[in-house]
Amino acid sequence: EVGRWLREAGFREYAQCFEANGVKKLQDITALSRTQLVAMGIPEAGGVVSQLEEALRALRARRRRSPEEEEEHMVQQAIEQSLVEYESSISSSPAPSNPATGSQPGSFSTQYSQQPGSWHAQQQQQQQQ
Repeated sequence: EVGRWLREAGFREYAQCFEANGVKKLQDITALSRTQLVAMGIPEAGGVVSQLEEALRALRARRRRSPEEEEEHMVQQAIEQSLVEYESSISSSPAPSNPATGSQPGSFSTQYSQQPGSWHAQQQQQQQQ
């Protein structure tokens, strides 16, 4: 249980340290103090202990949530990650804007203004006549 969590949290190289010290359950790892982590051999150099403490705080918070709250939290994280990925994908290849309106192709204003019967479409028809 602890080994899997350490791998997922990015601390794979310390799994043997925890195992050698008899820390095998998540409830055991969440009870460890900074002093105990250092005594077990987790290095303070490079901020490893601080990073592990931060990961343990997140684990404690997650373990306090109800199953419903945890599911909602996981969904929210997935949505946020999807938004980040989407935003980075659209920012890496910007679409040309419409010089007349400044809007991007496919944006709401472009889509709406191109619909028959919209105010913008009616104005364009009147100008063409």
